[in-house]
Amino acid sequence: MSFSKYYLYISLDLSVHYVDAEVEFLNPQWTDHALLGLTFQMDLSTTTGPGLWRANPIYVANKDFMRQFDRMLKTFTNMKFTFHRCYGRQRVYWRKQQLIALQRKRQRLLRQAIPTSILSIHLPRVERQIQTLQEETVKIAILKAERTWRERGETDAGYLKKSASARQAQRSVPMLRNPATGDICSNQEQMLEVTQHFYANLYATEPICLDSVERMVSHIPDACSLHESDANFLMSPFDIDEIVAQGSRAPKSSSPGPDGLSYVFLNLLFQQPQYTELIVRVFNDALSKSLFPPSWLETSVCLLPKKGDLTSLKNWRPITLINCDAKIFTRLLNTRLASIISPLISPNQSGFMKERFIADNGALAQIACEQASARQSDEVGLLCDQEKAYDRVHPTYLRAILTRFGFPMGFIDSISSLFFGTSMKVNVNGYLTQPVPLGRGLRQGDPISPLLFNLVMEPLIKSIIHSDRIQGFLPPNISRPYLDSFTLPPLRVLAYADDLLIFLKDVYDLAEVQQLISCYNRASNAKMNYDKTVAFSVSGRHTLIGCLHYNLTVSRNGTTETILFL
Repeated sequence: MSFSKYYLYISLDLSVHYVDAEVEFLNPQWTDHALLGLTFQMDLSTTTGPGLWRANPIYVANKDFMRQFDRMLKTFTNMKFTFHRCYGRQRVYWRKQQLIALQRKRQRLLRQAIPTSILSIHLPRVERQIQTLQEETVKIAILKAERTWRERGETDAGYLKKSASARQAQRSVPMLRNPATGDICSNQEQMLEVTQHFYANLYATEPICLDSVERMVSHIPDACSLHESDANFLMSPFDIDEIVAQGSRAPKSSSPGPDGLSYVFLNLLFQQPQYTELIVRVFNDALSKSLFPPSWLETSVCLLPKKGDLTSLKNWRPITLINCDAKIFTRLLNTRLASIISPLISPNQSGFMKERFIADNGALAQIACEQASARQSDEVGLLCDQEKAYDRVHPTYLRAILTRFGFPMGFIDSISSLFFGTSMKVNVNGYLTQPVPLGRGLRQGDPISPLLFNLVMEPLIKSIIHSDRIQGFLPPNISRPYLDSFTLPPLRVLAYADDLLIFLKDVYDLAEVQQLISCYNRASNAKMNYDKTVAFSVSGRHTLIGCLHYNLTVSRNGTTETILFL
């Protein structure tokens, strides 16, 4: 059905910006309506920088792109940026112009006095071409929005675009506080400078106490060591099938690193037999010789907001964007490590471990609370929070812990070289800081970081579990008919990655826990965040909290501070 006239009403304020109006055909699989659109010229300035370039994975499904990509690979020149950028820009411009031309052609067909028999041939062909281009546009919008929105078979590209814009607004940094002066700055150049100094200080190496390192290492028993067969398995050479399998299992929507190439492009490259030998050699040199492509040592960081004052960079979570070929390497290591690490990690740690669940720790905590309430006992639970836990891990401490656990020196050297002595650029509103050297810290966003952090935390957890000076929560004795009764071990600590729940019987328990945490801090460069550390009565008896309120204190920077109670 066609109409000769359309009436659209706009406000007087908008009328001065009016440019054009149009009626567009939409894919009938989405809706049976046409799209009435107005074009306005708005004088809006943007404060967002260009950010990082990313190759568009949608083009992998395009036959023309694949033909050109294959020709380009055979010459092995200009592989990444120029080829893909040129194709992408040409494709965007061509798609836009083609859609305009096809919509106009469709309108002409409807308005001209064309016999129905001829119209029934030409009109569907034009509409199919429009549908194909619209579907490509929507796929790109979905990719940008990182979510799919459908209702009754309709696909709303406008909603997807708004979703991407809303998410970008949540990540925008309107202003920052300079930690040195306390001044608020909103100028982009000043915010980049503040961010540069903040992360340069955060990732700069500081001296640690080697005696404390030895004390922490001593809490790992001799029997808790990697078996020789597991060590050999960890360092066994990769083959192309293992590399290809890891790349194909990687999440397709994962954000690429500074080179802009996502997993789909690497999977495409891995399928080229002429590069098999080169690919295998690169990954095995990284494993056995700690030799990495320069691009593996360069990362970028995006900032995600946490709770609290967002003018403080402490309340922004840094997520490292790593080139996907480097992540495939650490995914390979992580897959191997995950299959052999369980005997080394206490069962009290449920974070990122195979066949362990946070619900198990939740159930134990719930049982402890119910038992304490029934007995009206006096235990206190301490919910400990670490400040920038991943970012503060010291390389010397990590090497000492991995060595004590019996990891091969080749593995330790590879991890140390890949994580430390590299650099990153922080993305603030689309603008990048100068390179920041990484002297310490585990990269949030790297596949192997969670398991490495579990190994980092394990000496502290073991020291609490096996301390005779900490009573913790004492479960009731278990008695069964016709069987001897037995005593359950005390529950002293539960962990999920860096989050610790420590059970205290009295202030003497607290004193011992403080000493162990202090030793761990000096050894690993960790820092407890006492502003976010919370204590609660396990039984729910508020009288206990009142009695211990003045005893549960911590010393920091020469002053005494009281932990927050729930």
